[in-house]
Order: sequence, then structure tokens, then C-alpha cells
Amino acid sequence: MEKKFLVLGVILLLLPTILAINIAVEKETVNSVLIEGLKKPAIVELKITNFGDSGEFRFYTFESFNISPRGPIYIQQGKTKSVTLKITPLGDFSYRGVYPFTYYIKGEDGTELEKRIIFKMVKLADAFEINTSKIDPLSEEITIFVKNKENFDFGEVSFNFSSNFFEFSTTEKFRPYESKQFKVKLNKEKFDELAAGYYTLSTIISVDGAEDRKDTLIEFQEEQILKTITKKSGFLISTRYVKKINEGNSPVAQEIIFKKNIFTKLFTVANPSPDNTERHGWQVYYIWNREIQPGESLEISITTNWLLPFVILALIVGLAFVIRVYLVSDLVLRKRVSFVKTKGGEFALKVFLIVKARKSVEKINVIDKIPAFAKVYPRFSGEEPTRVNESARRIEWNFERLEGGEVRTMSYIIYSKIGVSGKFALPRTSAIYEKNGKIKECQSNHVFFISESKSKKI
Repeated sequence: MEKKFLVLGVILLLLPTILAINIAVEKETVNSVLIEGLKKPAIVELKITNFGDSGEFRFYTFESFNISPRGPIYIQQGKTKSVTLKITPLGDFSYRGVYPFTYYIKGEDGTELEKRIIFKMVKLADAFEINTSKIDPLSEEITIFVKNKENFDFGEVSFNFSSNFFEFSTTEKFRPYESKQFKVKLNKEKFDELAAGYYTLSTIISVDGAEDRKDTLIEFQEEQILKTITKKSGFLISTRYVKKINEGNSPVAQEIIFKKNIFTKLFTVANPSPDNTERHGWQVYYIWNREIQPGESLEISITTNWLLPFVILALIVGLAFVIRVYLVSDLVLRKRVSFVKTKGGEFALKVFLIVKARKSVEKINVIDKIPAFAKVYPRFSGEEPTRVNESARRIEWNFERLEGGEVRTMSYIIYSKIGVSGKFALPRTSAIYEKNGKIKECQSNHVFFISESKSKKI
């Protein structure tokens, strides 16, 4: 009796095992990646072999995922069937990285088999690797390299690339692990404003309504490109010009030197002023030490005015001549005028003449011309004139002899019934005399008068 109960107990213990689901599951991954924001499921191909009785099998999970197919799958005894398992998160799923997913296969007898799938949760931007070729100031284009890092068929993907060097958009199909590259023309106009270094390439990635941004670096290689323009112009006013243009992308230190001698230095102007001036013997060096930034330029001009020494020389010669005339002349004649108020309101001027002998002279004849518009008032101060010839418009004074240092003063008044305005010049006064039997001549200075308004009769 005890033996019968023992056999029955063993049978009861072995019955669940005998009746348990008896299948083999082989897994072939097609797309074991879930991309944030996309509705595309992770897909796993299963090959299920039924070693038990023919029947239906169902798939389910206790996790926050939707799993399909949900309906029963019929597999005959000893047969193998392919099943495409699709897994989609329910709602927002913020997990990142490798995720172990557990699901169950349940047979008709209620027994079940627990299985596990490993897949990845990835941000859209992290699914792509984006790099570029390096840029130097001579580059005309850049190459963008894009790689799908995941075992995921994205279909059509839109890329909008934006940087300091270019703007570019494209739409391409990307299969699992596929790589592509794009040639993009650079905007050379912006190069002058950019220094060497690293710049950001911002990429907006769009797939089926999902959008993400990825930032990568572009290397702008350091390159020193300095363009020099020199010019020479002029002869009497000569100019030397130099312009340094930094067409590279890094600062360039420059020393510019112009050489002059100590004579030409007196007539040379530099623009801008040099940072330093050095003299070595007869030579003078103008020195500029500057750092030219990318896109900037340095312009220097140095002008030598060869007319200036000639002008100075002419002034010196003229001054010497005046001094010589003043110091060597035997007779000096000076003239000046002043305005005279009259009772009748006529325009009138008083003319003063001074004759000074530096050395003894003889037979002096002083001649002054009367302006065409004026008449001579018949009264005189100082030396009386020898003759007044109004028809010839001359007044003359004669002196037989003047000793060295002797002075004679003469004055007379001219008037006009017609008002005079503006500036006018009176004629020079002349003097003819003898010295050691030779006839010589001298003239007075120029005399001007300015009248602000016309005189009126009262």
C-alpha cells in the first residue's frame, strides 16, 4: 500500500514537467534598437521549434512595452516557425543604453517559457556620428562625414548643417551602419573675420516628425598669409607706400622699416607716425612694429617734399637780397598814407614820404605819381615840392645833396569828389640820384589803403 502511494506521488511531481511547454527558440536580431521620439519598434526574428504537442502559443510581457504579435501562433509538433517580434515602449521612456527586456511564451496548457532580449535605447542625435575635414584659409570646400552607428534602418533622414563657414541641408536614406559624405562649398567672405581655432557645427536631424540637435567641432587650421602691396609715386613730392594685408586666420607680427638720411628727414612726413626712429651715422630709420589681426591691414606712407628745400632756399635768397638792398643802398625811400577827414565830406588821403641818405649822394630827384581819380591839395607839409604837374600827374622834389644819415620829410594831401570803397594801391615813389658820378635809382615800398564805405558830400 505504501509503495502505491509513493509511485502516485512521483507521478504527480513529474506531471507538470511532462505536460510543460516544450519548444526551442532561436533568436535572429533584425533591429534591436529603439530611437527616442520615433514610433519604429525594435524588431527581433524568432525561429520557434515545437518539440511537444501541436498547439497555439501566445507572447506577452509585464513591462511597459507593447509586444506583437498578440494573437496565438499555431505550431505543429516537430515543426519550426518564424515569428517577427515587435517591441514598442508605452508612453515616454527616458531610459538610455542597453536594456534587458523579458517576455513570455505561453502554451495552450497554461505553461509558459520566460525569454530575454537585449536591445538599446538611443537618442536620435546619438545614433549618428558627424565629422568634418579640416579647413584652412585656402580651402574652397569642406567634406562632412555622417555615419549611422546603429543597427537601425532610418529610411529618409533630413540634416540641416549650420556653422560660421557654411549653411547646408540635405535629405538622405540611411540603412544600418551606413556611412555617407557630402561636399559643401565654403563661404569665403567670412574667412577674413575668423581666427584660427575650433568652431561649432550645429546639425538638426529630422526623421518622421522627430527632431534632435547634434553639435560637433570644425577645426580652422592656423595659416599665416600676408599680402604686401608697395607703390612709389611723384618726383618733386615723392611718396613711398606700403600696405600689409593679413589674409590668413592668425595674427602676424610685422616690422616695417624706411630709411632716410639726416637731410631728407627734414622734409619727410610719415603717416602714421613711426613707433620708433633710430639714427645710425648719416642714416635715419623709421620703424613700425605692429601685430596685424586676421582681416586687418596696415597702411604706411612716407612723403618727401623736395619742393620745400627750394622754397626755403628761395626765401633765404630773397631775404638776403632785401637785407643787401637795405644795407647796401645809398638812399632809402619810405612811403605811407593816412585817411583825412574833410569838412565837405570828400575822400582824402595824406601821403608821407621820408628820404634817408645812407651815404652822401647828389642831385636827388624824388618823383611821386598822383592817382588818376585824385587831385592835389595846394598846401604841403615838410619840404615843398619843386613842381606839381597835374596834367602829367607827378609831384617832384629836388635836393642838391644829402649827407650820410640826413633825412628829408615830405607830405601832401590828395582828395576826390567821388567816393572810393574797397582796397587800392598807391603807386611807388621813385628817387633818382648820383653817387660818384653814376646815376642810380631806388623805389619806395608799396602802399595800400582800404576804404570800408564810399564818402558822401555833406
